[in-house]
Formats: sequence, C-alpha cells, structure tokens
Amino acid sequence: KRNISSAIGYSSVATAASLDAKCIITPTATGVTARVVSKFRPKAPIVGVSPNEETLRRMQIYRGVQPVKSIPYHTTDDVCEGALEIAKSKGFVEEGDVIVMTAGIPSPNIKKPQEGMSNMMRIAIVD
Repeated sequence: KRNISSAIGYSSVATAASLDAKCIITPTATGVTARVVSKFRPKAPIVGVSPNEETLRRMQIYRGVQPVKSIPYHTTDDVCEGALEIAKSKGFVEEGDVIVMTAGIPSPNIKKPQEGMSNMMRIAIVD
C-alpha cells in the first residue's frame, strides 16, 4: 500500500472482515475515500455519505457503495456522528452492530488540505 489513503482503505476492509462488521461507512466530500475502500472489494457493504450531489452521483458507479446524502458538517466528530446516524436511519445498521468508519481528518500542519486524504479509521458498536 503505497500511500496513507490506500493503507487506511486496506486496513478498513481487513478489519471489517476480521470483525464481521455490518458495513463500512465512508463520510467523504469528494468520493475518493469510498473509491479507495471499494477497490479492495470488501464483503461488507460500503455506505458512502456525502453532502455533495456530484459526489453522490459519482459514488453510484463504485462497486459495493451505497451513496447516501447528508448535510454539511464542520468538525470531524460531527461528520462521523452524522454519518452513523444517517446509516441507522436508513436501516443499514441496527443497535449492537459493529461498524468500521474511515474518513479524513484535516491536519492543522497542512496549509492547503489535500482532497481525498483518508487518514482515520474508527471501529464502533452501534448504540
């Protein structure tokens, strides 16, 4: 895995398989996170969450990705919590399910944030 995004995508898919996760949730602004996870062909469905209509249309062609519209959030925690709530409300997950979430957290050391830079993986049990 030659870059951080690919390493995180591969690790997310391997972790989801190892834990028998219900789904992999990928909050994304550009769709790149969902595409990177999709290329590793996970058995678990991928829920691509984005506020951007163009990104939602693009994610429709990625293997195993179910695009879902969200509202814009401003912090990473809000993005992750919002994506999980949307997945629950759409019936992708239920209470007690294990999920894997991967997204990008903007680094304060980078002056111009890179789009499509996945650098975070979370494992959660839905409550």
